Amino acid sequence: MSPSGPYPWSSSGGGRAASAPAVQERPQPQRTPESFKGRVVIVTGGATGLGRAVALEFAQSGCGVAFNYVEMPGREVGPQAVMTEAAIKACGVPCYSALCDVREMELVEHFVGEVRSHLGGVHYLVNNAGVTHDGALWRLTPEAWSEVIDTNLTGTFNYARAVMPEMLRRDAAQTKIAGIAPVIEAVQERYRKELAEILGNVSPYATISEIEIRVNPEDAPTDVLLEVFQSYFVDQPHQFSVSLYHYILHRLGAQKDASALNYCIEQLYIRPQETQQGLDYISAIDGYCAAYPLIERFLISEDSIYDYQKYQIFRWLNSSPIAPSTGLLTLARQLTFDMARPGYLRAVCRRVLQDYGTIADIDRLEQSYGDGRNDFERAQILVSLKGMEPGRRNGFYGRAAEDGLLCSRAVRLVRQGRL
Repeated sequence: MSPSGPYPWSSSGGGRAASAPAVQERPQPQRTPESFKGRVVIVTGGATGLGRAVALEFAQSGCGVAFNYVEMPGREVGPQAVMTEAAIKACGVPCYSALCDVREMELVEHFVGEVRSHLGGVHYLVNNAGVTHDGALWRLTPEAWSEVIDTNLTGTFNYARAVMPEMLRRDAAQTKIAGIAPVIEAVQERYRKELAEILGNVSPYATISEIEIRVNPEDAPTDVLLEVFQSYFVDQPHQFSVSLYHYILHRLGAQKDASALNYCIEQLYIRPQETQQGLDYISAIDGYCAAYPLIERFLISEDSIYDYQKYQIFRWLNSSPIAPSTGLLTLARQLTFDMARPGYLRAVCRRVLQDYGTIADIDRLEQSYGDGRNDFERAQILVSLKGMEPGRRNGFYGRAAEDGLLCSRAVRLVRQGRL
């Protein structure tokens, strides 16, 4: 692969000219005039990081894209592959993605066959998949050595062997292969600059692997997250992917983006099993003020029928920095003293009265002590009375401390200020 012209430091005689400086600026990648429209590229390991950036660069140039990926512990590669595929298709080009271990020749051949079937052929190959086990050679285990060799070398061989015969039969194959270089260089340059803005100070010649030691390459850009969220959830509400939904909420929450708040509120009505994920997201974006009136409206509506969902919401409200409204206090009061409700729900509602209730609520909690179903519930009631007038409370505690081990411990912990 050769550039279209000599580099600034090269000379026609093959050595550096005497007048040329020893160090010059890195040459800027130049886009080739070749059109990628109607062509197909395979990018191995294209779901995340640099591979994803390369795949999107081709897609934006009109090239169909196929990429493979493997699941890795703690990396959530599968959901990210879905997002990458959606982002590629949003560029108006076809895309095919699938699980495929580059180390396995049979899997590679099957993947390439599926690419030909879905996309019509293969014009370019970017062997991006790779692993590193940095460190001193004598500390490298045989297993780690084999993983590096099998992935970085054998994997490259497997894909090249599977696609090269077809690629080399095409016209101007050499031009096409050389034409990939500017795309890769452009992606590397942009990726380096974006990460440099995050890190503040990175050598312009640092390798991507050196940078990714300091920056998590799986932090998906917000615009991509929102594109996938719109496409897979807002536009297609009947096709609900639980794992993808959890992943997007987690990422948007980490980036303090509130775009999914109203959607999470809607799920309280139609998917109560997703309540906790939505509440965690609202907490992550500090969306208490915006969500509070909407959640209250749901709780007092006829759609709020599940006790466990009520429990999840009241437990979340107890951890929020906002005091409950009169309406929520009234509901908490009703649930606390409704003996037909499960104990866990009455316990979290009792906590609301403990922190925000009136004197009448405290009196009623005291009266309910004798109705406690077991020692554990009676101990909870004792804790809820800690805001009672001290003299009256101590007298009541003195009698209750004889009602069992849990009640005795509850009294002691309140008196010690540990509850």
